[in-house]
Amino acid sequence: MTQQILVCNNEPHVVRAISLKFTRAGFDVKAVSDIDSCGRYLNSHDAPAVLIVDVSMLRGMEFVQTLRSTDWLSDLPVIALTENIFETIEQSELLHSLDIAQVFPKPFSPREVLSATHHLLGHEVDQFDLHCGREFATCH
Repeated sequence: MTQQILVCNNEPHVVRAISLKFTRAGFDVKAVSDIDSCGRYLNSHDAPAVLIVDVSMLRGMEFVQTLRSTDWLSDLPVIALTENIFETIEQSELLHSLDIAQVFPKPFSPREVLSATHHLLGHEVDQFDLHCGREFATCH
């Protein structure tokens, strides 16, 4: 069964890059462009295997806090994308308290996000899969 990834990001080029890399790796990628749409999606569908969310978006961090306090979503694995590196102790502590699996500051490598997702889900993947995607014989 194909695992679903939900991407919440308001930048179309970021969504395209993640979608392409993850689809090639065999994931079913769903995307929403804002926090409200993400909440509606999660309330009307089964939980995805992983949520990749831009916490720099308006109410991004608050949304993850809400997820953690919602019984059926409290264990949803979250990978955060961010415009800025969290430099203060308070920001670092907040990220840790929200149980965010990994944070990727922009610009980021979609391959690294894919690798982190595989690791988070306990998949064993060789380097060919990470670089090219399973269905390709050569890297593009």
